[in-house]
Amino acid sequence: MELYVIDALSDVVPLYPLVLPQGATLPSATFQRITSNFAYSHDGDSNLVFPLTQISIYALTMQEVRDIADSIRAVLSGVRDGDFVTFVENLVDGIEPETGYYKTILTISGSHKDVVETSF
Repeated sequence: MELYVIDALSDVVPLYPLVLPQGATLPSATFQRITSNFAYSHDGDSNLVFPLTQISIYALTMQEVRDIADSIRAVLSGVRDGDFVTFVENLVDGIEPETGYYKTILTISGSHKDVVETSF
């Protein structure tokens, strides 16, 4: 799912795996897979995966993070691409205490057939 997210958001905001690099231009965002649930049936593995990916948006103003969050929701919520589906599950606002950056965290859920994927 991360490869799809990276591609889909390439025109929305600079996106980095796990943490913002030092000196990153704001606004920017990070992503990480926080879990993958695998579906099984009485016949064994169904080859379905239900990942949760977290996107953290950082900016100097709350309005910037909210505008980017709205853009990400528009791009990723309810996307269907073959056997792949994504939804924006929730949004949490905050502030990064060490930097003072405003932050919004989006949790993206998805489902897709199990394929080998390199996330970063």
